[in-house]
Amino acid sequence: MDSVTFEKMLHEKIPITEAMAFHVLEFSSLKVRITAELAPNANHMQTAFGGSINCLMVTCGWSMMNAIFQEIDPTAHIVIQRSSIEYYHPIKHDFVAECNLQDESKLVHLKDMYRRHNKGKQVLEIFCYEGETLLAKFEGQFVAYK
Repeated sequence: MDSVTFEKMLHEKIPITEAMAFHVLEFSSLKVRITAELAPNANHMQTAFGGSINCLMVTCGWSMMNAIFQEIDPTAHIVIQRSSIEYYHPIKHDFVAECNLQDESKLVHLKDMYRRHNKGKQVLEIFCYEGETLLAKFEGQFVAYK
């Protein structure tokens, strides 16, 4: 599935993502990047609202799991089990969440766990940058099940 098709599906399955102006920049089983426009996500200080940043990062992790499960089981149910987030700097512009899964052994383990138990868990890290500046870091455990 390409990023345009996935974005359309994302907006249909999770309608708030369209209202929050989330746009999928990259969608693969190794890397997902999603951007959010500042305007619909601004707080009273005209910086990104913390809840919006968190929502973007959860969405990015959920999307990564969807990318991974496209080849295993596209009908798998994917949820977040737990998470934590750290905010480092105010976000004053449109912002991007990025999740990279470079470790092939994690993918192999996740796929094997799902095939054997009809359930797989994966901890993902998602980062939000502006240029080289790290703005926020998110870690979440996502679960896929039949």
